[in-house]
Amino acid sequence: MDLDFSLMLELAEVDLTLKELEEGYRKKYFRKDRTKPWSFMCYHCEKKVASDEADVFWSIPVTSYDSNGMGRRFCSKGCSDRYFNEQRNELLQRRKRIMEDRRLLREFYEVAEREFKEARYTTQEPYSKVSTIVESIA
Repeated sequence: MDLDFSLMLELAEVDLTLKELEEGYRKKYFRKDRTKPWSFMCYHCEKKVASDEADVFWSIPVTSYDSNGMGRRFCSKGCSDRYFNEQRNELLQRRKRIMEDRRLLREFYEVAEREFKEARYTTQEPYSKVSTIVESIA
């Protein structure tokens, strides 16, 4: 069952990442109190977005697989939606694969347990016949 436990841990990690992704997806406003404008490159289309030209940007949090803790920044809702949907679909596919692996593992264990019980029953029959013969002699 160690394999099932590792699959359960992986499933929990995927669910947590999916939750982080959905909860952290938001629209943000540029700070206007800065003396010097700041800018960034859109993660999806690589368009430069500056705080003196735009009022808002969209942000999606970094999942546990990324080393950069800043999150992904996007110039528009369209760019962020594409990235969000790609990440979400990838996580859902991974979750589906894990669930299928767990189902196959459960079926394997059920078959193995049934075959073990059948083998144990068939090997115990000769011994039970011998014990009845010994009991009849004694």
